[in-house]
Amino acid sequence: MSMTKLRLVRIPEKGMLTGVCAGLAEHFGWNLLGVRIITVIAGISLMPVVPILYVIAAVLLPRAGEASGALRWPTGKHSAARYAATADAGMDADSYPPPSGLYGDAQHRVRELESRLRELEAYMTSSRYEFDRALKRGSPLQ
Repeated sequence: MSMTKLRLVRIPEKGMLTGVCAGLAEHFGWNLLGVRIITVIAGISLMPVVPILYVIAAVLLPRAGEASGALRWPTGKHSAARYAATADAGMDADSYPPPSGLYGDAQHRVRELESRLRELEAYMTSSRYEFDRALKRGSPLQ
């Protein structure tokens, strides 16, 4: 099964310096302002490490559309969803939900399961459960 992945690139058109934060934000589907704020805070907190990594990324990462095989990430709400398009599976990039949607779906599912667990726990500790269990066994309540 072949997997088509879009490479991590710099996007200088959207960047304030070299476009590294813009490239990271587009690649992972994150908020660009959030990536910039985290980069600045990390750069101040971990002074020699983060600035050096930023410079290395600026040198090593190709510009969007420049490198052979590098594809330009589409902009917009669902841009990060296009990273996993698989031709063999017959799915195109538009059929994948955005990562933020996946997180929201997972949160909703966890809340739903937690609610069901609470209902089950309430039933298991109720007198109704004891009554139902006694009926199934055919034995009198104790």
